[in-house]
Amino acid sequence: PKVQPRRAVLENILKGLGYDESDMIPIRPDLSMDETDKQFYNVDTFGGWEYVKKDCIERTKLDEFFAIADNQSIIIQVDTLEINQNQSLNQKPQKPNNPNYAQELKEYAQTLRQSVIDIINEWLQNHYQEKLLYAICIEEMESWILTIYTKKDTLHAANPKETLKYVLKGKLSVGDKRSYKEISKP
Repeated sequence: PKVQPRRAVLENILKGLGYDESDMIPIRPDLSMDETDKQFYNVDTFGGWEYVKKDCIERTKLDEFFAIADNQSIIIQVDTLEINQNQSLNQKPQKPNNPNYAQELKEYAQTLRQSVIDIINEWLQNHYQEKLLYAICIEEMESWILTIYTKKDTLHAANPKETLKYVLKGKLSVGDKRSYKEISKP
C-alpha cells in the first residue's frame, strides 16, 4: 500500500527529532487491517483519508492505543491532495498574471491545514486534542522531501511527486519504502 513510503518519511523525521524505532508504534496500516477492513475499503485508500475518518469517528483504535500508551501522542498524517479529491476544502490560487500568488499560496496552505485539523477534531468531538500531532502535507508528502533537494518553495510545485522524480533523476521508485527511507534521510 502507498502508506509505507509515508511511514518511512515520518520515521526519518522522528529520528531527526531524537526518537528511535522502538518509540514508534504504527496504528495504520500494520496493526489494524482485518478481513472486515479488506472488504470495506479499497486497498488504494488504505491508510488514507477514509481510514482517518473511520478511526476518528469510531475512536476504538485511539482508545486502545491511549489505554496502553497513556503519555504518548499520535501523529495523524494525510496528504491534502487526496482530501481535496474527496471534499472541496479550499481552492488553490492560480499563478498566471497574479502578483499576489506567493502570499495567496501561503495563506491557502495555512487555511487548508487548519481546515483539515478542524475536520479531524470535529470527527473526534474534540477528544485527545492535547495528544494529537498533525503531519498534514500540502498536496503530497513528496513536497516535504523535495525541500531537501531544491531551493524552491515546494508549495509552488505543481506535481510534487513528478517534480521529485525529475529532480532525483531516477533515484526514486514511487511506492518503494526503501527509496523513500533513503531519499528522506537528510
